[in-house]
Amino acid sequence: MLKKLSSAILLAILMLGFAAVLPGTRVAADSLPVFGVWPEQNIFYTDTTSVGDTFTVTLNMTGFTDVWGIEFKLSWDPNLLNVTEYSVTPPPTWTQIFTAKDELDRDNGVYWYSVVALDGTPFDGDHILAEFTFEILQAPPVKGSVSCALDIYDDIFGDTGGEPIDHETRDGWYEFIYVIRPPTLLVYPPEYTASAEGEEFDIEIYVKDMVAEWELYTANLHLSYNATLLNVVSVTEGPFMTSTGGTTTFDYTVDEVAGTVDITIEYTAVPPAYPEPEGTLAIVRFVAEYGEEGVLLSCPLDLEAELYDVNGLPIDISAIYDGTYEIYVPPPIPKPIFRVIPDVYEAREVGEVFTVEIHIEQVLTHWNITDASIYMTYDPSLLSVVDVTEGDFFSQFFDTIFTVDTSTPGEIYISIENATAWKLDLEGNLMIPEGEGSFAFITFEAITGELYPTELSCPLDLHDAIVLGFNEESGQFEDIGVPDLNLIDGLYKITCIPVLAVSPEVYEAKSVGEVFTINVVIRHLDERWQLWGAEFKLAYDTELLDVVDVEEGPFLASFGYRDPPTFNVISVDEEAGIVHVTVLLIDGAPIPPDLVYPHTEVGEEGVIASITFIATKGEPAVEYSCPLDLYDVVLGDINGEPIPSEDPIDGLYKIFFIGRQIDVYTQYPSPYGGQGPNNPSDPFAPQDLVCLTAHVTYNEWPVEGKIVTFIFETPGYPMGTATAVTDENGYATFCFRIPWPYDKESVLGIWKVTASVDIAQETVNDTLTFRVGYIVELKSVTTDKDSYAHGETVEITIEAENIASTTRRVVFSIQVFDELDVPVASLSVETFIDPGTHTYTFSVVIPNWAYAGLATAVANAFTDWPEEGGVAYCPSVSTQFHILAE
Repeated sequence: MLKKLSSAILLAILMLGFAAVLPGTRVAADSLPVFGVWPEQNIFYTDTTSVGDTFTVTLNMTGFTDVWGIEFKLSWDPNLLNVTEYSVTPPPTWTQIFTAKDELDRDNGVYWYSVVALDGTPFDGDHILAEFTFEILQAPPVKGSVSCALDIYDDIFGDTGGEPIDHETRDGWYEFIYVIRPPTLLVYPPEYTASAEGEEFDIEIYVKDMVAEWELYTANLHLSYNATLLNVVSVTEGPFMTSTGGTTTFDYTVDEVAGTVDITIEYTAVPPAYPEPEGTLAIVRFVAEYGEEGVLLSCPLDLEAELYDVNGLPIDISAIYDGTYEIYVPPPIPKPIFRVIPDVYEAREVGEVFTVEIHIEQVLTHWNITDASIYMTYDPSLLSVVDVTEGDFFSQFFDTIFTVDTSTPGEIYISIENATAWKLDLEGNLMIPEGEGSFAFITFEAITGELYPTELSCPLDLHDAIVLGFNEESGQFEDIGVPDLNLIDGLYKITCIPVLAVSPEVYEAKSVGEVFTINVVIRHLDERWQLWGAEFKLAYDTELLDVVDVEEGPFLASFGYRDPPTFNVISVDEEAGIVHVTVLLIDGAPIPPDLVYPHTEVGEEGVIASITFIATKGEPAVEYSCPLDLYDVVLGDINGEPIPSEDPIDGLYKIFFIGRQIDVYTQYPSPYGGQGPNNPSDPFAPQDLVCLTAHVTYNEWPVEGKIVTFIFETPGYPMGTATAVTDENGYATFCFRIPWPYDKESVLGIWKVTASVDIAQETVNDTLTFRVGYIVELKSVTTDKDSYAHGETVEITIEAENIASTTRRVVFSIQVFDELDVPVASLSVETFIDPGTHTYTFSVVIPNWAYAGLATAVANAFTDWPEEGGVAYCPSVSTQFHILAE
């Protein structure tokens, strides 16, 4: 609203006669200045505010110009509010004022203020003119509010010409609202986990923060669940709505297909009092309908609700919290497993002897196992038992009695009993069996077998396991009941089929020129095959090997009946790297009636041919290898028919040797000293002692008495050449100290050392490089600003580099000097610096007594605290900034 200058302030201005003395002008504005209450809205609620609380408003001038006089009135409802404090601050450009009115009428709720400037300058701009603190006197009615305007009226602003200043007036508003906190509904407990199908449990629909003023009369509740996992057993009313003596009707429906429960609770008449503050509205009893062992299943218990008061009006609900149902049916405690290892054993010849293990696993201390027994059955027409021995599993935990019964053909009974009691561990605790291990070992012999492709087999069948454990509840030793599924059988197979193989399968040469022989052998040869000849090819790498000789082996000839007994064809393709061998028995009528056909004894092999090689290529510390590839194998019987055989077993040739070696390194531990061929060492600082060690070996064996030469390449310093002699361990050491001449550039940088030695008229060498420099070097020091006032904090950042490859301890020290070189601040900090360049920031405060002007911050880096013998890593660095005279 627009106001006009009142007669009261006009009279005051005219009476003092200053309008003619002070010139004034009107300034045009795009918008009117504003005089108003701030904040405009002063709204309070009973949940956070009470009678007797206070609040403060200000009367603000915004955008005024040429103000020379002010008058206003402010009114409020004195039944609701009382002014406890107030203050008025005239514009700051007025140096002398005349106050015509400063009157507070608490009874009527009015304040009147009128003032005019007598001296100073007219006010332009924004200003907080007055501040009022109100006390709240009256509470609002239930579900209602009380309010009043903070009304500015008769407000007049005069300029230096005595003219009113047009402006906008903005009143304030006060309101005190009665708040009823909305109730909360929830499913309780919020989570429930069942552990078995058929388990019953109760879920409560619970209300909290209900107040009687809501006049709760009706509750409609809807709860949904997963009908696959749950069924409803019963629905009952909770005690909340009847807790004040009222009577209710309670109705519900259950939809077992959809998985919902709908509940209505309503008073039959207005209760003596409405219930508060919290309690159970309804109880739903569920039964766990479905679960899976070892699988966590879950579903939400979703709650929806509507609450109404006695007039049928809805009651606000602040929040509804659903529940969660889970079912986890724990799997049964695992019981031990007995397993035959290997699960399949394939024999290749009659008489073959082999061993299988009965392995026990998944043994838990829960079972307190003391005894175990088991049966194994097998086919006695295929196998015979050679031996049965105890495994080492149970003997870890107690002294055992081991019993074996093999009196029934095809059946083995094995028993292990606790002979005394469980052993004690080092801490005196009982050692209850747990884990896994060997229960028993059974050695069989193959007593029957047919020629390939006929295969004979039988299960190695485990059954009737009894495991006794101590039941702590009953105090008895009871069979824990190992199920048949936990008995994992083995399988035995036999088919008689020969195989050709390279023997040995791996040969490793140690030097170039080494001569060695490998054999091509036959295994698992049954006499019933009536073997009469064998043919094969063997491929090798001609870059690594040359063939020296190929000879027929003695195997076939040992079964011949003619003289000579065999005939062979041997060829070597040296370009392609192929040895081709054919060996045949010489036959002729009549064949002796007692002729024994070629065969191998159980577990043995027969040499068909022997091939001698020479190693032709190799380098120190470099491994070369190639397969000795056996292929195109043909076996034939006396009638010229082919005999089947398994895939041949190839060989592998390798050559590896060290030879002449020299390794030079410094005193740093491996790998930081440059250990290994041509590796660098960690750096050294000026004047550090450097110890060079050269290790001289031949095929990894130390070479004594050798003169090692050390040749130096430096950034410019003339180091020359040094020598040292190896000791009985092959070590030669030369130590020197890094120089520190006036010409620093001739030292700082990369140094290279070449160590060489003559071993049997052949020179070998190794190189080593290391850097000479400041191990920790300060690169720069900077401040966060160029100038600082007294008492201000200076942030100082140091940039430092660690040229080593290991973390180094460092003590950073900072000193600040003012313009007259007075030390005004300092600090020292111990830390560790990793390899590379890093920054560190520290803070100091400029004291009030420091001289203003150009200041200097100096940073140092020490190996340790100087008072404990630490020395500087490198030269200091510094920076400058200004200390202001303020």
